[in-house]
Amino acid sequence: RDPLFVEAWFNFGGLLRDMGRTEAARGHLRKAVEIDPDYADAVYNLAALEYDSGNLAAARDWWQKYLDLDSTSEWARRARAGIGLVHRLLNKTARQ
Repeated sequence: RDPLFVEAWFNFGGLLRDMGRTEAARGHLRKAVEIDPDYADAVYNLAALEYDSGNLAAARDWWQKYLDLDSTSEWARRARAGIGLVHRLLNKTARQ
């Protein structure tokens, strides 16, 4: 009913991801971030979605944006770990 209700976009994006509908989930999560660029949960979930989809550079960028929003929580620790993993994977790929 309210196209700017960010939580609806976020929640539906999560549901679509759980259903394996990656492209639709990506669109809904991006819409949530478009509505509220500081919505850290949506930013983090976009990073995880990109990582799971093999889009490592995009995952790194979203996790970095997450850290710009939240640098102290447990999720921030996970975002840092994700960035480190992406760097290792990208470096390994570049050496091959």
